[in-house]
Amino acid sequence: MLIRRLLLCLVAVLALSGCGTVPVYKVHYRLLEDQTGQMPAGNTLLLPLDIKVKEMTTGGITEVVPAWTDTAVDNFNTSIGRSKTALFLDLVRLESTTLTTQESQLLDQHLALNETVVGSAIGVTGILGGAAWSHKSEHFDYSIGPGLSFLIAKTGADKALVLTGEDVRSSSGRKAAFIALAMFGVGIPLGHTVTVADIIDLRSGDILWMNYHVSMADIGYLTPDHTDEILQALFKDYPGVEQYREWLSSKK
Repeated sequence: MLIRRLLLCLVAVLALSGCGTVPVYKVHYRLLEDQTGQMPAGNTLLLPLDIKVKEMTTGGITEVVPAWTDTAVDNFNTSIGRSKTALFLDLVRLESTTLTTQESQLLDQHLALNETVVGSAIGVTGILGGAAWSHKSEHFDYSIGPGLSFLIAKTGADKALVLTGEDVRSSSGRKAAFIALAMFGVGIPLGHTVTVADIIDLRSGDILWMNYHVSMADIGYLTPDHTDEILQALFKDYPGVEQYREWLSSKK
């Protein structure tokens, strides 16, 4: 998936880089121009989680482990429900039974589009984008279009939360290979977690806010405390409009 491929590249870059001056999270220019600097006041719709846990073999091949994935989804749902942040106080969960077949297909199509758009946004506004793409951070204007606006009448929400991620864990064989190769000064990755969150305006499709969290094997989805930690890290500065305005002002 595009988000994951981009973030895997970022893992290597972040390991070699200091903290950049550009905020990691991004805020749509509409919020920056709005005097209140607040998210739309209505409810937030939680869209279906795209969370997977994979096992990496000795040779580096990854495969989804369904039982681990089910546990991870349960952990995230519990962490979201347990959260006391302002974002989750107004959270509405989407019941798939309320959607027609056509609406379900439309939702799936827009979730796939969202992944592509957010993946592109991360690629060009992050460390890998460089100075040539800095204008996209300064005027963040990504959108997936108004195709999900039908969910407003269905749920009463005016914005939606999308959460995507993968947890790659090493098999026992790969862990053994890591130890053996380390004796010869050779290192191989043992795994990672990559988690992306974004908020979509259901009326316009504008991506109002996005952020990501990357960890190298020390935090995983199978531990409830870790999913709590990931969510807290993702939304620590949410929506961070004033901080973003200060960063823009510093560039003038």
